Amino acid sequence: MSILVFEHERECGPGRLGDVLLRYGHRLNVRRLWAGDGPPPDLDDVEALVLLGAFAGTASLLSAPWSKSQAALVREAHDRQMPIVGVGSGSLLLALALGGAVGPLADAAVEIGWRESKLAFAGTVDAILTGQPWRSMQFVWLSEQVTKLPPDSAALAGTKQCRTLAWRARVRTYGFGQHIGADAASIAQWSSLRGRERQAAGLSHEQLLAETARWIPEFDRLSERLCRCIADYLLASPMRQYA
Repeated sequence: MSILVFEHERECGPGRLGDVLLRYGHRLNVRRLWAGDGPPPDLDDVEALVLLGAFAGTASLLSAPWSKSQAALVREAHDRQMPIVGVGSGSLLLALALGGAVGPLADAAVEIGWRESKLAFAGTVDAILTGQPWRSMQFVWLSEQVTKLPPDSAALAGTKQCRTLAWRARVRTYGFGQHIGADAASIAQWSSLRGRERQAAGLSHEQLLAETARWIPEFDRLSERLCRCIADYLLASPMRQYA
């Protein structure tokens, strides 16, 4: 069995989440949609789904030739109660596939960089968020948010401009608008490659690197913990020892 990973852009790979899942003994089936890979025809040999982020807006992603096939697999997996994780704009595609809605951030803001995220009540009692503080600094690159959650969902955490940064649908489907797989190197790369977007958000490359140096040690620790909770509690690890 493998975890089906949808990679929507070259720069947005599995990162820390992929590293943790591999350490826990999982096999990743990475479909690089940006390179011409297509979604598989069915969910045979699939134990879970991961939808990664992209810098493109949801309108552009929804117009891609693989969009309808991906959404159909997401709905089937959700109906079968398979674990699903959406990261960055992958969480937006996940919400849309399950009947939610997506729109601009509050005040039509563009959020790039470090933002304080606060847990909602549902987040304080969610097993996947075990060990996460009520308030934490998260790395985001957002211009859209989930404006209407899918049925049977709950908001887990949010920022001032994005109230549904993290959310859960039913028991085994999770969306994380923050880039839980990012590290200092990937943030620096994004800042260089996406300088026009960063500048439009009023942030210089030097400023972003300085803020990253300040917040990345805690972010690394908390994101590692989150990814391990996903591997421990959401997925059945092949390496787990049962009594």
